Amino acid sequence: MVNVSSDDTSREKNDRPIMHTFFEPDPKGYCCGMLNSGHELLLSAWEQAWQDRGWKTKVLTEEDAKRHPEFSTFESKLKETHLSLYDQKCYWRWFAMAATDDGGWMSDYDAFPLEMDANVGSKLAVESNGVFTSFSMHVPCLIYAAREEWDRILHLMLGTIEEDGNRRSSDMQSLIKVGERIGVEEAGMIWKDQTYRTFAYRRNEDDQLVVNCEKIAGLKIAHLSHKGTIEAYKAKLYPEIDRKLGPINGRGVAAEIFMKDYREHCMN
Repeated sequence: MVNVSSDDTSREKNDRPIMHTFFEPDPKGYCCGMLNSGHELLLSAWEQAWQDRGWKTKVLTEEDAKRHPEFSTFESKLKETHLSLYDQKCYWRWFAMAATDDGGWMSDYDAFPLEMDANVGSKLAVESNGVFTSFSMHVPCLIYAAREEWDRILHLMLGTIEEDGNRRSSDMQSLIKVGERIGVEEAGMIWKDQTYRTFAYRRNEDDQLVVNCEKIAGLKIAHLSHKGTIEAYKAKLYPEIDRKLGPINGRGVAAEIFMKDYREHCMN
């Protein structure tokens, strides 16, 4: 048995990579098919899942976004596009990451780790060398970048809105436009397709719900998006939860079940 000193244990904890996400409760108490309580359940499941895989987690908020020196200027321009508050918040997370000390990892709080433990994350960060890297192509649900790169890509995205006469555009649409108009490589980005886009279940010969470990082998995350969740629910590939919650509002509970099943059946 290897003896680990308290100093070594403390150092290991301090060296753990940080996975950021962004969450700001809706003032109306409801957004995007979910009550704030549903969002909070999903956020709690997200934190636990990443911490279980060795990560530190940090939830960024509007206050973090406001630390960006250009937040007020660009926020006024975003409001001119008549974006919903939800879509404005999607940009706020970019401001928040561009205002951190070092940048780093950011995921949606409906993105859950598969292969992506802390060791894998640390190695990928070193390999990236700070280059803006998306692990779900144009969908910004898992990204690594140095702070300067977060800021640079954010400015390119905001530039597409100005080019289009302040036409309404979500952050994902703006990122797509950067890739189309400048080119992914030319814009200094790397887009990888290493995401499973819904709950990774299948039905076995007894019609039981089981995790499809073979299908998700080597993938970094499962993105339990609104669209992916509805697809899984309609295909009867969604875990059993209290029906009163509904498939979208109940994603936090469903995610906890999925992660438990994944750990039990896919992690050796």
